Amino acid sequence: MKIRYWFPAATILLAALLTDTSASTPDEPNKTKEQAKATDLAALKPGEVGKPARVADRRVPKIDPADGKLVSPYTLAERTAANKQDCLPNNLHKDGVGMHGHYRTYGQWDPQLKSIEGKKQFEACVKRGLEPTPWFAFGQRAGIALTGKFFGKSKQDCLKCHSKY
Repeated sequence: MKIRYWFPAATILLAALLTDTSASTPDEPNKTKEQAKATDLAALKPGEVGKPARVADRRVPKIDPADGKLVSPYTLAERTAANKQDCLPNNLHKDGVGMHGHYRTYGQWDPQLKSIEGKKQFEACVKRGLEPTPWFAFGQRAGIALTGKFFGKSKQDCLKCHSKY
């Protein structure tokens, strides 16, 4: 590869590493804690004032002693369901779910997954998502190591689908 191609490639990689998307949506600007709590209390029914909202599911990944990689705390069934949502064509959400199905070609020529080839490619996408993160995701790993997120995704987000990080 010639030297003249290294500069644009390095520039694109640096821009990708420094880019971080906000978790808020354009419809709902950032709120203070007091505003969010008031909104949550207003949404409750009169008899539910004392009930706590749904508790966040905090799962801590473990480290595999054999290779030192993080192991997903999610079950195979949970990860499979997440991968199926992520690999569906035309299912791109604001939080990034559906990204893998968005750039796969079967979404263009078989959006309902009716053909045998479309179903095979969908199942291959789901299967690949269940495996450990691939070696070629070094750009994502570098971004997560530097800023904690890569296009709004963290290690914990990767472990919702992949078995190891």
